Amino acid sequence: MTYELKRRDFLKLAAAPAALGLLNLAGCNGGSGGPALPAGTDVHAIVDEILKASKVPALSGALINSGTIKTATLGIREIGKNDKVTDRDLFTIGSIQKSVTGTLAGRLVEKGRIRYDTTIVELFPEFASIMNAQYRTVTLEQLLNHRAGLIPHQSDDDRAIIGGYPYSGTLREQRVKYARNVLKLAPSGALGDFLYSNAGFIIAGAMMERATNTDYFTLLQREVFAPLGSRVYQGSPRDNGPNQPRGHVEIATAPFAQGFTLDGLDHLFEPTGDECISTPEFARYAQMHLRGLLGQKTIVSAATMTKLHTPIPVPIPSLPDFRIGYSFGWAERTYKGVRTIMHDGSDGTFFSQLIIQPTRNLASYAVTNIGPGVNGESDQWFSYKAVTDVATRLLDLPNFIWDEAFNGATPSNSKYGKNSRKSLFRLR
Repeated sequence: MTYELKRRDFLKLAAAPAALGLLNLAGCNGGSGGPALPAGTDVHAIVDEILKASKVPALSGALINSGTIKTATLGIREIGKNDKVTDRDLFTIGSIQKSVTGTLAGRLVEKGRIRYDTTIVELFPEFASIMNAQYRTVTLEQLLNHRAGLIPHQSDDDRAIIGGYPYSGTLREQRVKYARNVLKLAPSGALGDFLYSNAGFIIAGAMMERATNTDYFTLLQREVFAPLGSRVYQGSPRDNGPNQPRGHVEIATAPFAQGFTLDGLDHLFEPTGDECISTPEFARYAQMHLRGLLGQKTIVSAATMTKLHTPIPVPIPSLPDFRIGYSFGWAERTYKGVRTIMHDGSDGTFFSQLIIQPTRNLASYAVTNIGPGVNGESDQWFSYKAVTDVATRLLDLPNFIWDEAFNGATPSNSKYGKNSRKSLFRLR
């Protein structure tokens, strides 16, 4: 199924009361209202070709500019069953959620509810006596840029170190208990150095909840998605109904059709990657950032948009010539002279990727309902390949390699090691 939304329809939907519900978007086709997408780009054909050449159950892709969105969602919801996906189906976005959390922070800062330099201890004074000394000056901005030195929490090994599972109480209460346990631990890195940390984003979410006395999910829908005419959903697609895509895990040691399925993370992970949304509705979020990067009016001010997209360099000692930066949930580099902003994500059972090239007025998004496992244990990573193929083909980026640690290889045969990808912009 394919879908097209143009700027005129986007503006109508953003103002519509129906923005608070799941909109019937499939088949919507608006008139001209913005620049056309590249001639000859057939989103449906590209997604269909890559799906047929891959082992993934379903693929969904979007090609976006400041005025138009085109999407295609093809394949099946669950291996061994014939239910086909549609453009209204939900897919887990994984760590792309981090940029949404950064955007939410920008909205709340603009409203005076929190500051970028608000420290953890300002909002949680009860932690002052038990937290490691390094964390007493850590700010919201440092958490959202992975500069606090917190435990990464990218594996079940980290989960065991943090402890306390299963947490009880509301999600807000669970995040406070989680933060208490994390902040007692010795630092995993130096303050100010880049160390990718899901724990940091969970604590940032807890800070925004306490500052507003509102749960993260309510803030997310109210401040980010409702103004765009979109709706996000909590947890995995299957948490929101049986007629939704199921997450799958790549297994090399058993026939593919017998691959086991999983759905969702602990919901306390919301600020770092436990939400799902349809591709057309998420494409509006990508379009909003693209428009802001082009200097157009969005749900945040121009100053906030600049703040969110001012990357801090991330040195990679093993790759001294690989220049990359990170800011508020976005990784950025220059690719063949073109500013390129992206993030990918996985909960282990879905895989997603978002790429924005503002000087070309283009963005792409792709997602599949299979992933490399919660701990990245797959030795295949065909989910990553299929999603990257869609996202880069839509932008006409031949031989594009985001993570040059692979240089075209898979993590299992990369000279940088099977688990090298864990350190670069994934949920786990």
